[in-house]
Amino acid sequence: MKLSKENKSILYKQILTIMIGVIASTLIIVFFTNTFFLKRIYESEKAATIINTFNTLTTADEDGNLFKKSYRSEFEKNSINGNLTIIVMSADRSVVMSSAGESATARVIEQFMKHVLFGSEDKVIKQSEKYTIELQRDKEIESDFIVLWGNLPDGNTVVIRSPMESINESAEISNRCLIVAGLFALVISFFVSIFFARRITKPIFELSRLSKKMKDLDFDAKYHPRKKWNEIDELGTNFNEMSSTLEEVICQLKRANTKLSHDLDIMGKNETMRKEFLSNVSHELKTPIALIEGYAEGLRDGVCSDPEDSKYYLDVIIDESQKMDKMVKQLLDLNQLEFGVNDFAMERFDIANAIKEILKNSDILLRKNDIKVRFDNDKKVYIWGDEISTEQIISNYLSNAIHYAKNEKIIEIKLTEKDGEIIFSVFNTGDPIPEESLDKVWEKFYKVDKARTREYGGSGIGLSIVKAFSDIYKKECKVINKDNGVMFTFAFDKA
Repeated sequence: MKLSKENKSILYKQILTIMIGVIASTLIIVFFTNTFFLKRIYESEKAATIINTFNTLTTADEDGNLFKKSYRSEFEKNSINGNLTIIVMSADRSVVMSSAGESATARVIEQFMKHVLFGSEDKVIKQSEKYTIELQRDKEIESDFIVLWGNLPDGNTVVIRSPMESINESAEISNRCLIVAGLFALVISFFVSIFFARRITKPIFELSRLSKKMKDLDFDAKYHPRKKWNEIDELGTNFNEMSSTLEEVICQLKRANTKLSHDLDIMGKNETMRKEFLSNVSHELKTPIALIEGYAEGLRDGVCSDPEDSKYYLDVIIDESQKMDKMVKQLLDLNQLEFGVNDFAMERFDIANAIKEILKNSDILLRKNDIKVRFDNDKKVYIWGDEISTEQIISNYLSNAIHYAKNEKIIEIKLTEKDGEIIFSVFNTGDPIPEESLDKVWEKFYKVDKARTREYGGSGIGLSIVKAFSDIYKKECKVINKDNGVMFTFAFDKA
């Protein structure tokens, strides 16, 4: 059986070793008990059987039934059931009753006579006034016996003997069976132990993997309790709650850290930024205001007598008003970012889904400009950031790519993981940006191609907003010239 990496762990081996060790120890204890104590137990039990038989004979003798024909069957029954040789002798040592044949009876009497005449060196198991029980060795036939010598109430002598050889053979047979059964039990226990060890360690390994993912700040990993609830499932549920709590705490810390960092950055810059803001606004609004004023005066002075010319003048006024409104809103957004007015809800979310939604909303504009977009990402990609500001970054990069896409008119969007960050990149085919302008594209109101920017209504603020977000996040945004186009990138913290 091939074991997995989990099954080779220390915990798995410990459980497996303990379970098999318990079974093996039990078998060894039974084997040694069977070998060394079975004989003693048998001696004790057999001695009790012999004593009980002696007491039965004594009772029958006292009642006068011992030598009656009706008692003969009871006599033989005691002999057969107890595997006993029972001999009753008179005072002159003549046999009165015997459960054995002549040869066996003669051998028992011979052993008894030797005991009477020469004494005995055999082990005495039990002794009383009425009888003596010994463990006797018959050297001629090389066999051991338990023997009781006793006197009945009528003065007759009774000898009860039982062989020990059967118990020795039984012990040997039992041990052989035990060895075979033990080996079989060890094989079965090995596979059963593997099964139960897996059941015990599997949720523990799952918790271990979960804790590792939590260490790597992967809060999607959750423990799934089993059908039969136990303490490990309760621990796993607590892990899930801890993961959710930790995710929320990290979100709060990210928000607090971002706000604090941004607040520190803008300290001491407010006055300069106000002056710069007013100067830029006044400069950028001059052109649309002048156009609106000029065309409005032309309408007032009746310069246009043709309704078509009047409509053209009105369209210019409306168009410039809309561009000015868009620019003012962007300026206000940028002003809020630079002055630290915006509150950022730092949270963990799927940026891939946000990109797909923005592409879906931009589908009409993309088809209108005959642009193909490549974004092949079916997986969820989680980052730490403010979802609304991230959508602005994506939209500004995409809008910039749409308006500057030329030649093959292809926009390629990618999400790449690098050093704990997710790099969001937008590439569009077209003309490269002049080297001297690469560092200036992030400045407010800077336009590489002023005529083209004016044509689609750009204000030169979109990339400045991206740069402001970059400063807030403390993350890098880049613009890179490629062989057949330009690529913009923005780094986010991976969640």
